[in-house]
Amino acid sequence: RHSNITVPENSLSSIRNYRQKVTLQQDIPAKKDNIVVFSCGHSFSENQFLDKTLMEFQERVNDFPTPIPNMKSYIHSYYKHSPIYSIACPYCVFQFLRKAQLEKVPGVPIRPWNH
Repeated sequence: RHSNITVPENSLSSIRNYRQKVTLQQDIPAKKDNIVVFSCGHSFSENQFLDKTLMEFQERVNDFPTPIPNMKSYIHSYYKHSPIYSIACPYCVFQFLRKAQLEKVPGVPIRPWNH
């Protein structure tokens, strides 16, 4: 079972150090941001998660050869509005769904998502 927690950035020095290193490399001022951490080991800055990762998830699920009615909007809404997640991260959910799609429609290419 996968779940997540939101961790204030200042409570995790290793994450802060990593973010500062990335910030220095990109010449972007450091910004306080929460980190969304899942039990699968994947983590995202809260802004990246809400603004980019969820959009990427929705786009990729929309590309599946066999539509999954309502599920993609349900999961997207769930991630957007739930304070605590009791499902896996979008990347792992996508991998599971992709595998099921490939088994259901063999030979149809579904582009991988490398996190």
